[in-house]
Formats: sequence, C-alpha cells, structure tokens
Amino acid sequence: MKKLKKLSRNDLKKVAGGTCSQWVGVTAPCGAFYSLCTDNYSNWAELQEAAEYFNDVKC
Repeated sequence: MKKLKKLSRNDLKKVAGGTCSQWVGVTAPCGAFYSLCTDNYSNWAELQEAAEYFNDVKC
C-alpha cells in the first residue's frame, strides 16, 4: 500500500477544487446556519467581519 503524504495548510491552498483545512459553523441572529472556511481569512477580525456580512445577507 502506498503511504500518503500529510498536507500542510499551505499545501491545501494549492490543491485544485478548493479544499479547506477547517470550517467554522455560524448561526445568524435570524436562525440561518452557514459555514466559513478559516483558510480564507488571515485573522479572527477578518472572519468576524465576514460573518457579520453574511449575517446581513442571510437575514
């Protein structure tokens, strides 16, 4: 059996098809649920800003 190489977060960004190393589930104030990929944000503030944007879109 062939041994598989472990991929780093940077390796995952290069994979065609857009794999994500970690998803965060968000529940909007109106009850809508969605997930954001943490790989797309460089810090927590960016992720929180995106969540606020999507909350406005979903509700």
